Amino acid sequence: MNEILIKRVNETGITIVQDGSDIFVPIRPICDALGVDFSGQRRRIMSDPILGPTVDEKSTVGADGKQRDMVCLPFEYVFGWLFTINPDKVKPEAAEAVIRYKRECYHALFAHFVKRFRHTQQCNEQEIALLSQISELKDTLLANKNDLKAAQDRLARMRTERLEFQPTLFDEV
Repeated sequence: MNEILIKRVNETGITIVQDGSDIFVPIRPICDALGVDFSGQRRRIMSDPILGPTVDEKSTVGADGKQRDMVCLPFEYVFGWLFTINPDKVKPEAAEAVIRYKRECYHALFAHFVKRFRHTQQCNEQEIALLSQISELKDTLLANKNDLKAAQDRLARMRTERLEFQPTLFDEV
């Protein structure tokens, strides 16, 4: 296992623990940095039907410098957990950062789900434009076929007249 300090928040080191290809984040240092009750957060995480099953204990270095088993979440789930933290329950100096973070999450969720809708809407508009273009091309093709048929008929009449031409010595009177 490999432990890496990724950030310092309010004098608290936030680390990740790499266990093979998996990356985990100890939650206690984040709770300490934000000033939220670790025990309460641990209970909330463990009772959550999505977060609870992902929790794992990893051996990391605690704030006191000693090796400890810490409750960790997979890195990909930490952002969702942080979104659940109530800004009224954190240290006053961390409240604005939590509010900013939650606002950014709302924007990211909106962008993610609306992007699909917009993509579908754009595809529909492009499909309508292409169907209109195909219809116009078919009309043009039909007109060109009619023009081609008329020109071929004129050519055939001209050839027939040329081949049937009988020269005479004298004009008929």
